[in-house]
Amino acid sequence: MLALAGCMVATVSYAWMTVSDSPAVNGIQVAVGGGRTILLAPDVTQTLEDGTVIHYPGAFSDKLVFSQHETYDYLSDLGGLMPVSTADGTYWMSPTYYSRSDAEVQNGYAFAGQIKPFSAFEADNTLANANLSKDEIAEASGSYIYLDFWIVSPGSKYKIRVTTGEENGGSFLIGLPYPDTDSDSACGYTLTEAGGAAGASARIGFLVNQEVVQDDSMLAYQRSSSYTSQYTHLQGVYPEKGQTSTSDSNRFTIYEPNGTLHTSASGVENGSYSITTPLKWEYGTVETADISSILTVQRENTWTSAENSGDILLEQAFQTALTGKETSSKENAFSVFYKEFLQGQVDPYVTKGQFFTYTANLYAHAAANGGNQIPASTVGGLEVSGATEDVFITELDRNSPQRIRMFIWLEGQDADCVQDAALSSFALNIELAGSN
Repeated sequence: MLALAGCMVATVSYAWMTVSDSPAVNGIQVAVGGGRTILLAPDVTQTLEDGTVIHYPGAFSDKLVFSQHETYDYLSDLGGLMPVSTADGTYWMSPTYYSRSDAEVQNGYAFAGQIKPFSAFEADNTLANANLSKDEIAEASGSYIYLDFWIVSPGSKYKIRVTTGEENGGSFLIGLPYPDTDSDSACGYTLTEAGGAAGASARIGFLVNQEVVQDDSMLAYQRSSSYTSQYTHLQGVYPEKGQTSTSDSNRFTIYEPNGTLHTSASGVENGSYSITTPLKWEYGTVETADISSILTVQRENTWTSAENSGDILLEQAFQTALTGKETSSKENAFSVFYKEFLQGQVDPYVTKGQFFTYTANLYAHAAANGGNQIPASTVGGLEVSGATEDVFITELDRNSPQRIRMFIWLEGQDADCVQDAALSSFALNIELAGSN
C-alpha cells in the first residue's frame, strides 16, 4: 500500500522548477518599440512627503530601451526568476512544500521537500515576490519582475497588440548563449547555446486599466521638461509593492514567446504546442484558469544560422568581437561581447517566430485532439501572421497617456518548467503595434 501511495504521489507531482540556481536576469535587455502609430515613454516616479508615490511619463518617442533610463537601474540588481503562476497579473501563486511535521510525510504519502498540490499554494496580491534582490530571493518561494511604462496614441483610437514587427527589432525572448573556453578558437572561447526549457516557460504579461489618475501626477507632469500640452490627463492606476489593487477594471494579456519550443525533459515533441493552464485565486481557493481569451502565442524564436556553416551568425560576431581582445574570464567575455560590442542589440541575429493568428484555433485543435496538446504535424498547418487577431492588450484613447504594467515570469504550470530548466540571461524585445 505504501509503494502504491508513492506512485500516486509521483504521478501528480507538478511541473515546477525546483533547482536552487534559478534563472537570473543579469544582462537582460528589454526594449519596446511602437512603430509610427504609437509613442512610448519611461515611467518617472516621485515620492511625496506623505509617502505617496506618483507616476508620470518621461519624454515620448517611438522606442523605449529601459537600460538607458536610471529609473530602471534596479533591473540589473535583481536576484533572478523563480517559478510562479498567475492568470490575471493581480494574484500570484507560489509553491509550498511538505515538511517533516506534515501528516502526509509521517504517514509515508509524501516526502519532505516535495511540492504540495496546487490547492495548497500561497496566493499573494501585494507584489511580495516581485523585483526581489539577490538577498531577498534566498528566502522567497517565487520570484518575478514588473516594470511600468507609458504609451500614447497621438493620432487615433488604436487597439494595441504584440507583433513580430521589423522597425524596432520585433518581439522575441531568447536565451543568450554563454562563452565557454575553446582552445581551437582564435579568441580562446566559443558560445554555448542556452537550454530551451526556461525559454519555453517564460511569460510576459501586460496589466492595464484606464482609470484616470486623480493624485498629483498630472501636476508634476505639467511641471516636467517632458510635458506635451495636448495631453490633459493620465490613465492607469496600480498598487505599489506592499499594497493591493483597488481597481476592478484591470485587463490582463499574456504573451507566450516560445509556444512551440519544448525539451526532452517535458516529454513533449519540439514543434508541438501544449496549452498551459495557470493558476487563479477564486473565492478563497487556488484553481486552474482558462486563459484562451487573453493569450497571444508566438512560435519558437531561434538564432539565425550562418550560410554554408553549422554555426549561428551570433557565433561569427562573437569571434570577431573577441579576437585580439584580452579577456580574463568567461564573465568578462560575456560583458565584452554583449554589452560593449553588441550594446545589447541582438535582434539582427534572431529569427522571430510568427504569431498564431487566432488563439481560439489552438484551443479548438487541442480539444479535438482529446486533451491540451496539439501535435507538431497539426501545428505546422495552423495560420500564422504578424500578430494575434482575437487578443489585444488594450484600446488607447487618443491623446491619453496610458500607464501599462509589464510582468516577466516563469510559468510554473508550463510543461517545460521542470527540474533542469535553466536560463542564466536572456534578451527580451517587445514591439507593440496599433491598429484601428
